[in-house]
Amino acid sequence: QAIEGPSRQTPGQPGAASLGRRILQGLAAFTGVNVIANVSGVLQAALVFRYLTLDEYGRLTLALSFASAASVFVGLGLGAVFIAEAAKARGAGDAGRMRALLLRYALLMAGSGAVLGVVFAGIGRRQGDVLWAVMGAYLLGRALNGALEALFLSHTRYRAAAGQALAR
Repeated sequence: QAIEGPSRQTPGQPGAASLGRRILQGLAAFTGVNVIANVSGVLQAALVFRYLTLDEYGRLTLALSFASAASVFVGLGLGAVFIAEAAKARGAGDAGRMRALLLRYALLMAGSGAVLGVVFAGIGRRQGDVLWAVMGAYLLGRALNGALEALFLSHTRYRAAAGQALAR
């Protein structure tokens, strides 16, 4: 199956979206994501304040702060580089290189997520607190989500990343 480049449709052809329509679609998607994130945050805060004691809230905050700091090591910040290079390979029609890059990135994400998951589970076992293991599972899930995101972005018309990669 050949990898296709960007669409070369002219504005009068069927299926060609105008710039204004694409901007509105992007704005609607961006707004929808932000509304969902804000509503989710409000619901999370309401549940935390309703069901956790001060001691439990302190443990949650400590575990979240360590998980946030550890999330820096998920993928080592290389996601944009891998996505840009995969988009560049896709644009050049080099499907083998694109697949190799995505596989390496998926392995990096899964490996870093698994290591962090094991570390956090070990902390939880030593402390006798399951919350740490939950944070480790969260980091593993975040890593796997990042690998899927890279796969998705490299198979869509991710022109910005390809353009940045070509400019290097």
